[in-house]
Amino acid sequence: MGVKMISLTSDVADLILQRTLAYNTTGLNDCIRRMTGGYKINQAKDNAAGFSIVTDLSTKISSMLQVQQNTADGIALLQTAEGGLEEIENLLRRLRELSVQVANGTYGTQSREAMQKEADEIIEQIEQIRNSMQYNGMSLYEAPNENIGVTRLANSAKVTAGTYNNNTISKIYTPDLPAKTVERGNSLSAAFSSPASAAVQKTQSGQKASAANTIEGVESFAGNETRTITIDGVQYTVKNRLTTVNELTYSKDASSGVLTFQVDNFSITAQKDVAHNVVITGKSTYFTGGNLNDTITADGVVSSWITIYGGSGDDVLNINNGSYISAFGEDGNDIINSKSNQQEINTNGGSGDDVFNIYAGGNHSGGDGEDTFNVF
Repeated sequence: MGVKMISLTSDVADLILQRTLAYNTTGLNDCIRRMTGGYKINQAKDNAAGFSIVTDLSTKISSMLQVQQNTADGIALLQTAEGGLEEIENLLRRLRELSVQVANGTYGTQSREAMQKEADEIIEQIEQIRNSMQYNGMSLYEAPNENIGVTRLANSAKVTAGTYNNNTISKIYTPDLPAKTVERGNSLSAAFSSPASAAVQKTQSGQKASAANTIEGVESFAGNETRTITIDGVQYTVKNRLTTVNELTYSKDASSGVLTFQVDNFSITAQKDVAHNVVITGKSTYFTGGNLNDTITADGVVSSWITIYGGSGDDVLNINNGSYISAFGEDGNDIINSKSNQQEINTNGGSGDDVFNIYAGGNHSGGDGEDTFNVF
């Protein structure tokens, strides 16, 4: 409402009335604003200091409300993860029931194979739950390691370079490797490119030399028995991981020196002061090499849950075939060759300057030292 200048013809009473009306209208609007908004202070002109305090408190309240929402999201995530873990718990309970059931020694081979098949299916279900359980697109049971560099390469291989800055990751095999590495790789090419497992003729016990210059044998172990066996003058400490009778079958080609174990549920530790050339086929078996330069190969289409440890020395670890195979180079400058394209292949170089030759997928990580990753 504009301000009028008083003149001789002005109605002074009317001007006073208009001013009073404008003042009351402004006050009424402020009251209505406070009533509708629920706040005593709506603008800085109402109370400058109070308006600053109100603004700060409003911001904090909004943040706390978001924290409350984040907490609710976290609870939902944990409930989802809990549901998956409960299902895994039920599967593990059934797996334990099967292990106790098969341990009583009253079942024949066919029944034990059926139980083993069910156990394998249970393990596959657990793995499926682990891989598929997600919340908002985020895997609940596989958290990425943020402390080390991870590079995804061809053939779905996941390569972890390790803690040193001068590791090398290449898409193709690097030709300028050290002469020692190339010489070792060439000397092992024939053994690595051809299947290592062969049919083995079982004997009652001990070993025998066949007409084809092959040493073959079968060793029977009682439940949980640990015993040292000698094959062609070399000792191996063997433990039966089952609570029932279990057999270990081996075959050694005396001309090439390759010793093949066909084993299920064993732990084998090789003689420390001898260089070994060993092939492992079977299931649920651990093999640890000696302190010299060993060649250890996991092979066989049906092989699974095999773990090989190189030990000390400059070892060559080969994964030709199988699923759920793990290879650990440990100490020394090791060469790790991974050709299996089945699921859950894991390798780790350990200490030393290791070379990884990766022909298929899997999880591959270097340790201490200057490691080289070659992806074919």
